[in-house]
Amino acid sequence: MATLLLLLASWPVAVTAQWQIDQDPERFADSAGAIAEITNEAGHSLAIYRDTEGSILARFTLNDRLMRLHASVCPTFQVDERQRHNSSLNKAACQLRPQQVEYTLGSVETSNKLVSRPLYEMMNGTTIHYRYRLKAGGYDQTSFSLDGSKRALISLLGPDIDVLPR
Repeated sequence: MATLLLLLASWPVAVTAQWQIDQDPERFADSAGAIAEITNEAGHSLAIYRDTEGSILARFTLNDRLMRLHASVCPTFQVDERQRHNSSLNKAACQLRPQQVEYTLGSVETSNKLVSRPLYEMMNGTTIHYRYRLKAGGYDQTSFSLDGSKRALISLLGPDIDVLPR
């Protein structure tokens, strides 16, 4: 019985339709806790997590081992019809790897405030679109539903954190 309870406690918890909270921080070497994640119909994934230094990061990962991102062009992401983003907080470059990209979205201030327009938009939008250049040439795009993202991200950040657009 104890083994069954332990197994159930380590299972990812579904927040809503597709967004999940994964309680296993070891999935990402630099994660300090839970990970909010969604996988779309194409098998691409988007994960939001807090790193060991307290920053909030977004990690977009391609599904296909044969598909690679261009090494010098940060993918663009856009929530609904709002402003496009292709850089981290304070216009810092994204962190590109062959199949994934990470963006720093912000960090929690001592006043329990997190100022991040992209994170605010993810919590209050309906769809996030990614457009990316491929290493082999050309562009591709994909999107993720944001239905349930607000609950997942509040669960990740904690209910006392106030996410603001500016």
